[in-house]
Amino acid sequence: MADALIVIRNAPSADLEAIELALAMGAFDHQVSLLFIGAGLLWLINHQQERKPGGKSPSKLVNALPIYDCEAVYYSRTDLEALQLDKRLINSVARELEPDAIRELVSRQQFCMGL
Repeated sequence: MADALIVIRNAPSADLEAIELALAMGAFDHQVSLLFIGAGLLWLINHQQERKPGGKSPSKLVNALPIYDCEAVYYSRTDLEALQLDKRLINSVARELEPDAIRELVSRQQFCMGL
């Protein structure tokens, strides 16, 4: 079992591979943490619609993370402020981290992937 951090820095698009990767890794008993930074915070906004007909919504995939044992979900407080997003819009699955805590999170990981 590997400890992996997936850093998501891009907004969701029609293809939702970043979250699907985390779900797949969780299904195979990997310890997966997710960190949403920059435009990646847009994944965490509640009640989003599908990005393509017949597709999945980013919100539903984020809500599914705990089902796959992906419970370590974080976002950058400074990026939330920079994007001027209201914290009440952010999915409750995710927890806010300060810059020092982000550095510590990254340093503890066996593997780190940026998407």
